[in-house]
Amino acid sequence: MSSPEVVSYVPEDGIVLESEVESKQTRGYKFWRRKQNNVKNEEKEEKMDDDLIHERRMTGVNTSPLTYARWCIDYTLWLNLIYISVPILCGLILYFTDSLSLAGQSSNDYLVFSNEVVTRSHSLIAARDQLNDAAEVTERSLVDGSYTVYLMYRAKGSGEFGNMLSPAQMAFVKRVEDELRFKVRNYSNHCWFDQSFVDCSNQVPNCALPESLITNFNLYGILDSEQQYVCGLSNSTGRVSDAAIDAAVESLLTESGNVNPEYAFLLGYDFSADSSQMQYLRSSFLMGTPLDGYQNANDQENEQRSTFEKFVIGVVDWALSQSTSETEVMIFNSVYLNYVFSDLTSKAFAWAIGSVIFVFAVIWFHTTSGYLAVMVMIQILLSFPVTYFIYRFICQITYFSSFHILSVFLILGIGADDCFVFTDTWHQSAVVLGAEASDLERLSFSFRRASKAMFVTSITTAAAFFITAASPIMPISTFGVWAGLLILVQYIWCILMYPCNLIVWHRFWRIRHWNNWLRKPKENDQKDLESPAVVESNSESAESGTRVQNPEQESPTAEKDGVVEDNDRPDISYSDTIDYRPIERFFRVTWNRYVYWTRYVNVAFCLALFGVCVWLSTRLEPLQESEEWIPKSHPSMKGVNWMNDFFLVSGSAETFLTVDVTYGVSGIDRSSRDIYKPEEIGTVIWDTTFSLLPAANQEAVLNVCQTLAADPELVVQQSNAAQCWILDFVDYMSNIKVGTPGLISYETEEQLVADVEEFLNYVNSEGTQPYIRYRDSEQVGIVKDENGTKRFAFFFFRFLTRHRDNSPAVIMNPVIEQWSEAISAFNEENPEGVNKAFSSGGFWWPFTITQVVLVDSCFQGLGLAIGIACIVLLLSTLNVIACFVSTFCIGGIVTSVLGSVYLFGWQLGLIETVAAVIVVGFSVDYVVHLANAYVESKHHTRFKRMRDSLTDMGVSVLFGAITTAGAGAFLFGPDLLFFPKFGALLMTTIAYSALWSLVFFCSIMHVIGPNDNFGNLRPFVLRIWKKMTSCCSKHPKSVDVIETETSSVEELNSST
Repeated sequence: MSSPEVVSYVPEDGIVLESEVESKQTRGYKFWRRKQNNVKNEEKEEKMDDDLIHERRMTGVNTSPLTYARWCIDYTLWLNLIYISVPILCGLILYFTDSLSLAGQSSNDYLVFSNEVVTRSHSLIAARDQLNDAAEVTERSLVDGSYTVYLMYRAKGSGEFGNMLSPAQMAFVKRVEDELRFKVRNYSNHCWFDQSFVDCSNQVPNCALPESLITNFNLYGILDSEQQYVCGLSNSTGRVSDAAIDAAVESLLTESGNVNPEYAFLLGYDFSADSSQMQYLRSSFLMGTPLDGYQNANDQENEQRSTFEKFVIGVVDWALSQSTSETEVMIFNSVYLNYVFSDLTSKAFAWAIGSVIFVFAVIWFHTTSGYLAVMVMIQILLSFPVTYFIYRFICQITYFSSFHILSVFLILGIGADDCFVFTDTWHQSAVVLGAEASDLERLSFSFRRASKAMFVTSITTAAAFFITAASPIMPISTFGVWAGLLILVQYIWCILMYPCNLIVWHRFWRIRHWNNWLRKPKENDQKDLESPAVVESNSESAESGTRVQNPEQESPTAEKDGVVEDNDRPDISYSDTIDYRPIERFFRVTWNRYVYWTRYVNVAFCLALFGVCVWLSTRLEPLQESEEWIPKSHPSMKGVNWMNDFFLVSGSAETFLTVDVTYGVSGIDRSSRDIYKPEEIGTVIWDTTFSLLPAANQEAVLNVCQTLAADPELVVQQSNAAQCWILDFVDYMSNIKVGTPGLISYETEEQLVADVEEFLNYVNSEGTQPYIRYRDSEQVGIVKDENGTKRFAFFFFRFLTRHRDNSPAVIMNPVIEQWSEAISAFNEENPEGVNKAFSSGGFWWPFTITQVVLVDSCFQGLGLAIGIACIVLLLSTLNVIACFVSTFCIGGIVTSVLGSVYLFGWQLGLIETVAAVIVVGFSVDYVVHLANAYVESKHHTRFKRMRDSLTDMGVSVLFGAITTAGAGAFLFGPDLLFFPKFGALLMTTIAYSALWSLVFFCSIMHVIGPNDNFGNLRPFVLRIWKKMTSCCSKHPKSVDVIETETSSVEELNSST
């Protein structure tokens, strides 16, 4: 009797098991010896798998040919033409319907229109817009702070040139500023026309004087005849005397030795009573709106801004050319800074070309085919017009901005990843199905496996973007819809178009080296392609999925049901030594063995990393300082740095927050606005109870102005910090309109309107209109009703606060609450008619709400993305354990990225939150790939299932990470800070995704991964499905029959 054969295998716990007799003999061996035997047995088993791999894994593999796979082989050219023609047709439709447009940037783009703070701000804007629609404003009579031009000087010479308060430097400043006022082109068309100012010749000049030290009457300023104010500037550009400089310096100080508030804004930070040396000096030139040919500031606002932008670009170029070896000249203007921002944004997208080239090179290298690389790039490109067609005509979304173009960087990595999955599956099909497999069988096998793997990752990633569609911020919401649709369309085009191109490459290019793919085929190549060993399947076996080998058949045609099919395209005959590629064997053997032996260490490390990153994530804070979009090292930011860092008063007066307190406006009607046109804010809703007819109401609003102006917590304590027309109106009625008391009750609206209009249009003895500014700045609104009758509709007071306008939410939120509480207290005390006031902070209060919403949406989006990934994983794997481990790893990726954000020293500002929402979709792909491949493995043990998973998807995960990270590396090129931060987050996400998937996920699955059918929900789902189908059928089966069939299926699953 022969001795029983000893069968060795490696179970999930890594211990070598042999027959009972042999195991008793080896129990005394040392632990290191068992490990050595284990390695040898693994090597034997790997060799056995190489010889009989298709027999091992063919069990349960569906080899029946797919109809679409047959189409790809028989109608390759026609299908490619269809898939290319459809996007071209979509593009033509979009072009001829004028649907291709890039939305311009506006201040309303990222605002939350449903928020109360935003509604209040827009209510006042809508009221002023309605007033402006009918009102005609004097040309350039309104000061627009964003148009103001600031000239700054730095003394860098020696001696008197080292001090800006010297005769030589003052002469230089006078020459430069005279040249700007009189020689720079179009200055007189943009300067502020101050209707309340009279020059020395008793005329209102075309341009107001600059706010500059040279206007000091001790230097170049000329006093009026009554010696009360500076009415003009001397024509001289010569040096002033030292005595004049001393007198000017003395006028910069008060009697108490403090800096005179009138000049504080102009002086450098190093000026003081103890030192007259000053290195920096600043001047401001006020510019006015509306421009010539426009009715008011809102009349074709974009055109007016574009005209001023062209002017200020020339001014900037001129100013920077004025620097000398003794004095450096710098300039700042908000409109120019916005121009620089838009210009940098446009240039940033040019770096996408580098990403395209890199991804193309990696695809070429991985597929070893330039043809496939070209077709993949075309395939990705073709997904854009189809997506835009769906986005525009089906989703009815008309908003598409430069922000949406960021999807180029995303889809390059996703499209390349899908290409790698299909390519790797095609290569593996030759090993899995064996040497005798036909092209049809291989393509059918590849299509089934790759399409499912790609679908799971695509639907998960798309869902992560679709989550952002619920964002109240419209650009982010539309970007989520756009990116989600783009991923799904790219997936559809990949599974439809790529198999056709794969067949073309397989037949004509596959044996060519990657660097000579364009050369014509040689005679030997053609012979290799036309191998006489042809394998085909008859109709019966094809339907049943059983392969029948018939190598002797040489007939080019076959008859099936009386129909002659063309089989003259030869299938490839593979040798009996087909093996995995080296990189696949690396993941199958070396890497799998590594993560197996180090599984406990890796699991411990990943748990520690997860805990640390959760702790770091909790330390993240909202932005504590102003958002930076352009690096300080950029030349355009030098003026910003000077404005903020080198003067006694940081920034301009316009950079401090102004708060408006409005009466007469109830709200805003947004029912008729297009939500995809942020410039449309709605129409104003007037407060029908508003009235200033009673004297008590006038006294109440006067008290509001005086009380707020005197509160140092709300309003900065300086002259002109409070702009209240009611103060001047009371003074006018008391002192100018003779015999009229300060506050009177009016019987009719016409009387009130008549007095207010008389007040606004009053001309003093000097010929100026001191109160016209309230009308031109729309602080007092008188409108006509449908009958043409004028009525006092609304007014607002404006207060200058001590807070910077671009302060972060952590500072601005308490300011909003403080003002809201103060106005609410006044509303409770004031009589009816003036008890519905509200406060608003221009653009900056609504933008504060945006910052808060973005931070909240960021964490909500991350949580929802993980939840959706869990659901998709449960449905795709139908295994509770695999779903749990995968979800944990995805959560680990997200927390690791957030922890890294803290380590980078970043705070949660607009850039970080928007970028985090975009890159969250990349945290799921690689783990999902490996999890699905693990569950689909036909082996029973963890070790072998993980080996199959790494074999099938390891290469795709690796090259997918390389392409996405490489594409993201080009985001470090642009100067705009958003792109480098987005690139850093993208590459960090990819790095952690690769680490958690290839190391931590594999190690965890080696420890607690499901064996056999443990955690498998398929029997349960199948039982429910059988019961549902039996209930719907005409002849329902009994429960006993259903249970018998279900148990048979379970036995079949366990046996396979």
